[in-house]
Amino acid sequence: MSKRAKMAFTLIIILAVCGFGIKFYLDENYLSQYNRKQIIGLDRFETMTKISEIGWKKSDEAVLVSIHSVIDGVSASSFAYQKNIPIFFTDSEEINSTVKDEIKRLGVKKVYLIGGDKVITNDIKKELKKMNINSERIGGESGFETSILLAEKVNKLNPISEVVLVNMRSGKPNGVAIAPAAANRNIPVLMVNKSDRKETLKFLKEHNIKKVYLTGSETAFPDVFEAMLKDEKYGIKADVVRLNGEDRYETNKEIIKEFYDLDKINHIYILRNGIYNYGDLLNALALSPIAAKENTPILYSADSLQKTEEEFLQESNVKNITEVGFELVRPRIITDKIIRFISSITIVVVWILALKRIIYNR
Repeated sequence: MSKRAKMAFTLIIILAVCGFGIKFYLDENYLSQYNRKQIIGLDRFETMTKISEIGWKKSDEAVLVSIHSVIDGVSASSFAYQKNIPIFFTDSEEINSTVKDEIKRLGVKKVYLIGGDKVITNDIKKELKKMNINSERIGGESGFETSILLAEKVNKLNPISEVVLVNMRSGKPNGVAIAPAAANRNIPVLMVNKSDRKETLKFLKEHNIKKVYLTGSETAFPDVFEAMLKDEKYGIKADVVRLNGEDRYETNKEIIKEFYDLDKINHIYILRNGIYNYGDLLNALALSPIAAKENTPILYSADSLQKTEEEFLQESNVKNITEVGFELVRPRIITDKIIRFISSITIVVVWILALKRIIYNR
């Protein structure tokens, strides 16, 4: 092997070793300024079971929601918190075996089925009966009607004076983000479509609501509708707070700023944003009664914390983070793809040099 070839080979080896070394160091030290914990199961059902294990040793009651109905999960959060009971999600026609085992462990005697029988079927009711568990359905013809029924339940447990309104079509992430804060303050969340606004005004008037939180832009809740909430002509004169950012991340942070004292936040739950996986939002809703109990906010994130989220945590002086349903990973400056490329080049060069040496020796 020539001197030049040996130098090239040595350089490639050094680059490969340095690449692996730098990657390992960066991975090990990512977010090392925080005390990190994780609540992660093999799937969404095991994750919500782990959440339940943290929150309850025993519970006579529980809430059961279809995995296909985030809106019902949002509406149920304040009710579950007031009752101090866990929220579980399951398939519409059969209770997941992991969830069923957790219900047995808790010693549940009664389950509240959230949503109409098309959302969570009577097969679930029959399955619970076989387990000697009573059930009560809280469900209307629509997500809006279900949220009204749940708001009435919350009001009976503890009279309400404030309400959160969430646009049913575009506002699901906003509803999930605000659920723990609303629950902590005994505020029901109404999931509203355009066609439901008249009934919404009626509910606010009947319950003498003094404050309304609108989550979302003017597209979700037009200024005309906001004006109605303040107009005595409609029998309502509420203070209105609109919580809206450029995207779900920014709206999430606006919610935290509104409901929490940033100087006193020491712990925050980090959850995936639900953009690519609808099921990620279910983790946040299963967590919401516990987050409400602790008065701890949830913060949306991608697989890695973005710059704006990192800055927000620093401004809030947060020291403890809990990743729920996933593990935050370092943004890949030196990606696995680059590492594999360097390794492949190294192998090819080694084979070429070895082959040349064999031919030369002949």
